[in-house]
Amino acid sequence: MRQSKAGLLVAVAFTFAGATAAQAQIGTGWTSRTYTKKIHLDNEAGLQTYSWTSYKSVCSPVCADYRYSSDVETFRLIDNRTNRSEIRLQNEYSTGQRQFQGYVTFSSPLNDESLFQVFGSTSGATLCMMRGYSSNGGEIRTVGGGGTIATGVYGKETRINVIHVQGSRVEFYVNGTKKATITDSEGSTNYWKYGAYGTLRTGAISVRWRAVRLWSK
Repeated sequence: MRQSKAGLLVAVAFTFAGATAAQAQIGTGWTSRTYTKKIHLDNEAGLQTYSWTSYKSVCSPVCADYRYSSDVETFRLIDNRTNRSEIRLQNEYSTGQRQFQGYVTFSSPLNDESLFQVFGSTSGATLCMMRGYSSNGGEIRTVGGGGTIATGVYGKETRINVIHVQGSRVEFYVNGTKKATITDSEGSTNYWKYGAYGTLRTGAISVRWRAVRLWSK
């Protein structure tokens, strides 16, 4: 059956609207950015860094891996020979504003694992991070200030936005609502990591980030 011109225009409009909604950032005046990605995986010898590819694993048999498919990135920690499956963005900056957006999903038994980090600090490696916990049906908390920002998220896709006004503050948003503000008075050079990072004290865990987008101004 032939589709009418009007029907085709409506279909195109809905497609465009859906694509726009999936990439809608918090606030205005932002410029979309892309950065080189490195895959960080840990094995018995420690941190291993790889150029980006759609699949990478370490250990034999596999103890950690990273997979990309159709705008979904999946990070797995399978046993305690590893504590890391992350993307390291090469987005170093020391001035201005940066925004991260992505849709994160994790499930039981994940507990006390980092999901996102603003790396770089004068008082330690990381300015602040966002971690997943098993309490209250799955919690997301910020470390470095802010506390619990979401509960009941096991198995539920959750939209996360992080805005860093360098040298001033880091804001964390859950499903479009601001949930935490962490002060930044350091003036360090920063960059971002996301995935799964932390000592594995449970069974195998998986973190999924979908549609990660980045902006600056």
